[in-house]
Amino acid sequence: MFNGEVEKGEEVEAWLSRMKKYFQIYNYSNKLKSRMAIYNLTGKAYIWWQDVKKVKNIKEKYVTWKMFKKYFKRKYLSEQYFEEKAKEFYEPRLRSMTMMRMI
Repeated sequence: MFNGEVEKGEEVEAWLSRMKKYFQIYNYSNKLKSRMAIYNLTGKAYIWWQDVKKVKNIKEKYVTWKMFKKYFKRKYLSEQYFEEKAKEFYEPRLRSMTMMRMI
């Protein structure tokens, strides 16, 4: 279940990862994947999804997993989160390169 009370982007990524692992077990269509994910929304996340459907005039039965993830990530993963992840990825490499030059 995902309630939308998010402290860190990692929580969002973890929920998406759990959903992906679940989908690997079952042979769901992309539309059924999105419906299962929507079913697992509670609290603020469920209210957010209801608002998105109204504003975007979305018919839930036509929503694909890819489409749902796009809206979900846009809401729960900020640009700042992705920038921090990129920084975490490149910083260790830059440090090791600097160390190599010093030797």
